[in-house]
Amino acid sequence: MTILEAAIACCRAGLAVWPAIPEQKRPAGDWGGKTPVRLDEAALAVRCAGARGLCILCGAVSGGVECIDFDNNGSAFPVWKEAVDAATSGLVDRLVLERSPSGGIHAVYRCPDAPTPRTQILARTPEKKTLVETRGEGAVFLCDPTPGYALFQGAFTALPVITAVEREPMLSAARALDQKRQRDIGAKEQRVVPTTPMAENFAPLPLCPFPHH
Repeated sequence: MTILEAAIACCRAGLAVWPAIPEQKRPAGDWGGKTPVRLDEAALAVRCAGARGLCILCGAVSGGVECIDFDNNGSAFPVWKEAVDAATSGLVDRLVLERSPSGGIHAVYRCPDAPTPRTQILARTPEKKTLVETRGEGAVFLCDPTPGYALFQGAFTALPVITAVEREPMLSAARALDQKRQRDIGAKEQRVVPTTPMAENFAPLPLCPFPHH
């Protein structure tokens, strides 16, 4: 499928899409930023002619689209999936999943029954490198068929619709993977303030130089 064909298919599915610059991981041209613009099919036919990438605009403009982005080669994804599977009934199996050129993973869905929050960092390494973050209101993410991006579950033209209640276990499972917070808590617990017995805080009284009567 070409970039233009994918763009039109997504547009018909109610998604706001734009041609993208893959090297910069951003939309090409004036896409609106905090007030994103949704292109119709005629505009996409013009703007996507010769485009080398495609991105989806998150938030209200795409009907409540949100993406959970697993960076660092997607290292946190297996543990996250296990935790979500334990807390829900097959929720991860309903999501649209794709792999990025760096090995990261996008987990995408729609949650229209509550306003889409702005992008949030959910988990970091001890060195503050992002492990998991959301792409929310005002954000974008590059997607298949951009070179290097590959869907391995579902399709963007059939994004699952979930509730805010269903969404929360996914975010909570990601926050639980925050290694930076875990290290900070561990370091705090290891700070033991030495306690000194009261008797040791005072010097002994000198012996009386005079004999007792």
